[in-house]
Amino acid sequence: MPQYEIQLKDLIRILRRRRNIIFFSMIVLGVLSIVFAKLQSPSLLYQAIAKVNYDQTRSLAGITSPVYYFSPYDNINSQTKIITSFPVLEKAAKKLGYLNKKLSSSEILKSKEHMAVILGLEGQIRCEIEENTNIINIKVTSIDPAMASDIANAVAEGYRDYNREQINKRTIDTKDFIEKQLNLVGGRLNDAEENLKNFQQNRNIVALDAQASNDLNSLADLETEYEKLNRENNDLSAFKRRLSSKTISGGEIFPILEEDIYSNLFKLNTELQKLLLERDELMTVYTVNHPKIIDLNDKINNVLNLITVDITSRISSNGVRMANLNKDITIYKERGAEYPADNLSLAKYEREVKLQSDLYAELSSKYQEILIQESGMVVEVGIVAPALVPGAPINPPKIFSSLFIGMLLGLFLGIFFAIVMENLDTSIGTIEDVESYLEIPVLGVIPSITVMTEQKGEEPDVEHHRASLLTISMDPKSPVIEAYRSLRTNLIFLHQEKGIKTFMVTSSSLQEGKTINCINIAVTLALGGYRTLLVEADLRRATIAKTFGIERSPGLSEVILGIVPWREVTRDINDILLGGLEMDTLIKSPELANLSIITSGAFPTNPSELLSSQQMAKFIEEVKAEYDLVIFDTTPVLPVTDAVLLSQKIEGVIILYEVGKIARGVLKRTKSHLDSVKANILGIILNNVRPEYGPEYYDYHYQYYYEEGKPPRRVSDWERFKESFSPQHISRTIADILATLARPFRKKEEKK
Repeated sequence: MPQYEIQLKDLIRILRRRRNIIFFSMIVLGVLSIVFAKLQSPSLLYQAIAKVNYDQTRSLAGITSPVYYFSPYDNINSQTKIITSFPVLEKAAKKLGYLNKKLSSSEILKSKEHMAVILGLEGQIRCEIEENTNIINIKVTSIDPAMASDIANAVAEGYRDYNREQINKRTIDTKDFIEKQLNLVGGRLNDAEENLKNFQQNRNIVALDAQASNDLNSLADLETEYEKLNRENNDLSAFKRRLSSKTISGGEIFPILEEDIYSNLFKLNTELQKLLLERDELMTVYTVNHPKIIDLNDKINNVLNLITVDITSRISSNGVRMANLNKDITIYKERGAEYPADNLSLAKYEREVKLQSDLYAELSSKYQEILIQESGMVVEVGIVAPALVPGAPINPPKIFSSLFIGMLLGLFLGIFFAIVMENLDTSIGTIEDVESYLEIPVLGVIPSITVMTEQKGEEPDVEHHRASLLTISMDPKSPVIEAYRSLRTNLIFLHQEKGIKTFMVTSSSLQEGKTINCINIAVTLALGGYRTLLVEADLRRATIAKTFGIERSPGLSEVILGIVPWREVTRDINDILLGGLEMDTLIKSPELANLSIITSGAFPTNPSELLSSQQMAKFIEEVKAEYDLVIFDTTPVLPVTDAVLLSQKIEGVIILYEVGKIARGVLKRTKSHLDSVKANILGIILNNVRPEYGPEYYDYHYQYYYEEGKPPRRVSDWERFKESFSPQHISRTIADILATLARPFRKKEEKK
């Protein structure tokens, strides 16, 4: 439908009129923002970056096959945590001279002063991994550029030294283990060779025949494989018992076989190490009862359970394989029983010598490898680029951006003050100016229901249900009820003096409370004993049916089109009761039987033509003869022409105006539109009147009802001045301003 764009023009007019306020606000806020930026600028911070490379070394010597050792230090992401961990920061603090080099780790942990130094360093450090590389950037922020560079380099060196100690500690531990195994295997090899030599000399047997040699070699291979699986199961069982002891801590090394590096066990073990490392770091700050430590312990226990399940499955699988091997071994042993006992004994001694010899050779090879690693000192961390002294701060003062933000805030604040001053202007915003400006009488003053609830000490409800705004739902002593009674008196006077029976209520724009006032006027007239008909002549946005909970169709549009007679679409008190009105309300107000309602009906495509038709005029004449008074609820005047056309057929037109909502030019234009068609404008109803728009009205009328039994007291100018700065008044003013700003956009959305 056509829409009269008025609010945006009014806003532009306000901004042009109050442009000095806007400019002044922008200049003041801009200057203040520069001053504030200067005064509140933080200390200049400098950032130094040291780059370290992490080259992971995994393989160490094993016993029977390559063994890979995985610890918390094997993951590049874990390295960023290690750099800021206590051991590394301890080394860095000692290098910088912040802590005495003779202090032990336990002494530092027990001292709050020493731990404050460690935590201070940790707060200055941030680690980042360069994308798709093994390079870690150690970023240190400080107010002193030289200090930032020194700390970054000290942390990088401390991290390198700590990593070297941890990696080579594994090498030393492995070397000690292999040395013990070499001594043990060497003794067994000497015994086996001596036993073989003695047997050959005593029995005068040098070698076996070919068939017996093949069978016994196959038996030896099967027994070797069986023994390997048995050792693996023993290792896994020991590992499982170690996990179940719940005493694992970060930094411990767990052996994983070469074939397991792509298995689920490897993934779970890696995840376990990350959690253990994180827990050890937090333990330097929190106790075991801290929620973070408890949460990490729960996660660690879950991973331990998964690892235990995986190990159990592996042991079971190996057991099945060992059972099959045992069957084959039994077959070969039964076949070997057919050979002479001396042959079997000789084969046994030779097999033992071969087994111990192979094992000793492999251990010797691994021992040589570990000696090479020990002599070379394995290094995983290297300093790629030491930190340089930064030349510029990372947080320079942002004067221009502060100026821009200040002037932008000044612009919005200036617009805000401009609208506030315009709203506080006494042009059309007060009751006494309405009659002089429009030259028509004020028939009624309807107070704001929100203000009434505030004066009672109740919480205002701006989204109250429409049915609760009806006078039949209010306290009979409410000032709102008295206001409608006063309006009823004026309408009855017009009816008796001028013989007017049909009244049309319209407004300038949408959402001024026109429909709810039409309903309350009709209800008040019916309660006064007058047979009243309420006609919903707004064929575009009907809401009367929703308010009473009755059917919208059939209604007025069907009557005008001649589809149904108007008496058949007239609703009475029975329909209202079925619509949801409470029985108690009807019992207290039996005069509601005088009220009849005709809803809008189906929305036609040509509402203006229907309302200006002869059928509409005939309908009006018929209802005039049937009822004492007829109230027509119509569309606003400015958005569409329906109300202007219908005003030619109605005996009296009443304009409803929500005080302070629209500009004076809009209200004047509304009256001009009605005057152009010679409509009989009886007067105006002021809706949603607040104390600031009608102080005299509130002083002498509203106070009387709220202080019953006391003489009316005039509110002083000082009290009125203080009231204008009350939180309730300020909140209402802000709400009105926001509503004014949003109304053009809301209308555009409704138009769409």
